[in-house]
Formats: sequence, C-alpha cells, structure tokens
Amino acid sequence: MTHLRTPICCVTVLVSLAACDNRADQDYRGESLLHLEGRVVLADERAPEGLVPALAFATRHGLELVDVTVQGQFPANFRMDLYAPPPASAIEVDLRAEDPAEQGEFAMATITAVPPDHPSQVNHPSSNASWTVDPGHTHKIADFSDCAEDPRCVRAGEKCEQDPRCARVERWCLDRTNTECRTVGLPSCGGPESEDGADCEPLFSEGNDTIAPWELGLKKFAGFSERYVIFWTRRGLPKTTWYLAGLGVEEDLAPGYTLIELGKEPAYEDDSDSDTTDSSRTDDSDEQSTRDACEDDQRAPPLPPEATACILDECIELFETETFARYNERHGTSFHCLAELDELEFYEASEIEDELIYIAEKLAITRGLSIAELAGTKVIHDPNTKLSIRISPDAEPPVIF
Repeated sequence: MTHLRTPICCVTVLVSLAACDNRADQDYRGESLLHLEGRVVLADERAPEGLVPALAFATRHGLELVDVTVQGQFPANFRMDLYAPPPASAIEVDLRAEDPAEQGEFAMATITAVPPDHPSQVNHPSSNASWTVDPGHTHKIADFSDCAEDPRCVRAGEKCEQDPRCARVERWCLDRTNTECRTVGLPSCGGPESEDGADCEPLFSEGNDTIAPWELGLKKFAGFSERYVIFWTRRGLPKTTWYLAGLGVEEDLAPGYTLIELGKEPAYEDDSDSDTTDSSRTDDSDEQSTRDACEDDQRAPPLPPEATACILDECIELFETETFARYNERHGTSFHCLAELDELEFYEASEIEDELIYIAEKLAITRGLSIAELAGTKVIHDPNTKLSIRISPDAEPPVIF
C-alpha cells in the first residue's frame, strides 16, 4: 500500500500496563488492564478527522477490533484504557509446541486509528475466484461450472449482468472449503488485488460482509503502530515460544498485557546474483531435476559451529534431516527436501513449507540459535517510559500463523 506520508515527528506517550487507578467514582469500571497516555502521530496526511483509537487483535482469518475507553482528544492528547481480556476469537494456543509451557493462551494486537463506525472484524480471504461478464452476453457467468455449483454465484451473476456498471463477480472465502464466503459484484476498476483496487467498492454484496482483501478491508484504517505490539497471556509464556522468539523477545512474559517495542530488521546482503539455477531445463527433466536437487541438499555441509542464527528456509537447510523426519513421522509422508514441494499444488506446498519452517525454527531454538527477524526488541516494564508512537498505513497488521 502506497500512501503520502507526513514528516516523522517525535511524540510523547506514557504507558502503564496493569495500571492500578483506584479512584472511585460513578464511572469506575475496575482496574485498567492496559493504559496508554500521550499523543500519536498519524503518518497519512489524508487520514480523515474524527478517528478513534482501537486495538486490532490478530485472529486466524484477520483482525478483531476492540474499542477502548478514551479521555481527552485523540490523537493530540488522550488517555486510553482497556478493562477486559482479548475477545475469544483472538485468543490462540500453539498446539504445535511440544513443551506444555509453550501451549499457554495468548493474543497479539497493535494500536490503530479508525472511524467511530468501524466494523468489529476484518477477515482476509485465503481463497478467491473471479468470473468476468461477457460484454456480448454470449456466455453467462452461471455457465462456468465452478459458478453453477454455487447458488450465491449464480444469483450474483444475474445481478451483475443486469447492471451496466458491473464488470465481474468475485467470491472471497476464508478457506478452500468455500463454506464461509462473500460474493460481490465489482465495477471495472482494476480489482481489489490490484494497485487501484483499494478504491474498488462492491456494487452489491452477499454473504459475510466482513470478508475483503486487505486493500479494501483496511481502506478506512489510518494504519497501525510501526514499532509496538501488545501481547496478552493468561498464565505467561516462556521466551522460547515460537511467536516470541521470532520477534526477538529475550525474556519470559508475565500474565496479562505486555507492551513490546519491536527491534529493527537487520541489513541483509543481496545474494540474488548467486543463483545458479538452470532455468533452461525441459519438462522431461523435472523428475530427474528433483532427484538431483534433493541429492544436492543432502550433500549440504553440516551446521557450522559458529552459527548463531537462522530464519525460515535457512533453518530447514541447517536441520534438514531431522526436520523432514519429524514432519514425515507426523503425517506419514516421505519428503526429503524442499525441491519435492515444487511438484505439489500451490496451497498444499505452502502449508507444508510453513510447518517445515516451524519445525526447523523450533529445532534452532532448542539448540540455542536465534530465529529473530528483528534486532533490539525489548519489553517495556517502566510505566513512566516515554514512547514515540507513529501510526502508519505502511505498517503491517498483526498476523497469526
């Protein structure tokens, strides 16, 4: 997402976690579990007036927005309090972890600014389908077999063909079962997945209206906090938990809410010129190529004794034999290297690779290697710490894998 940005300004924010404000009055709602006080800079100069702060909690399919109690003026000078644990839809348990201590309940959120009438959820589709209107109406949308099997698509196709503004029908679903979906009619504006798609409002919609591609679903957001995330745990989490280790958190988290200041991404050398893959091979050599690639992987040098960190596929390469052995034991498969995944359908290959990365990175953690993609992450303990918070449309929303 590309947006105009205002100059970076220093702002002062006072944060207090699990604050104990015992002033009793008629509006007293109990102890504030999370308290923020100060000012925020909205990086997008096109952000509308009247925005309110909210916490955007990551869920399996998108975001759950939680309103907070605000005093003063936001974003210039405000006090913000949260009095309840995260919503149930945002509470996760990492059942992949072998250590029971790492299977504790947790939630992750960031600060955002939204209109007062914001939706309670924004869900990102993981399965999309599109049917284009034939200008000559020689073929109807319902003539496509995958549309004809879905009554929602058939109805949407009829509406779209009767509306001269409508160029296509799209179905956005939360998963590949296509049970929880939203079917929309869209004008000819590039599509929500394209660069101009952020302005592509549906002409009509049927189904779960919280489902939308990020460019459309987050259109009214001013963005997210660039440097801070908020973790909640019911009973605490050790630093070896995969999510914490990936952020570079170097201490265990206590129960309740914890504010974390994210570190910076380290500079990586560009090794794009080192790719010596032969792209001239024909399809007839694919099977042999896969075998050769696996043999090459198996001849990879062992873990260097000086290695202190790895991320993603690097960890798979370092712990290849054990990673694939553990995956195969769990699923009854016989994979030996990543090259074999190239023969699979995209979504299946992606799911397998994600699990392989998780297994390999957990092996790295147990051997004392860092899997952090950020350097300098720290937990904010002092309630009097003055922070600089900048909400930007370029900041990524929190994601649960």
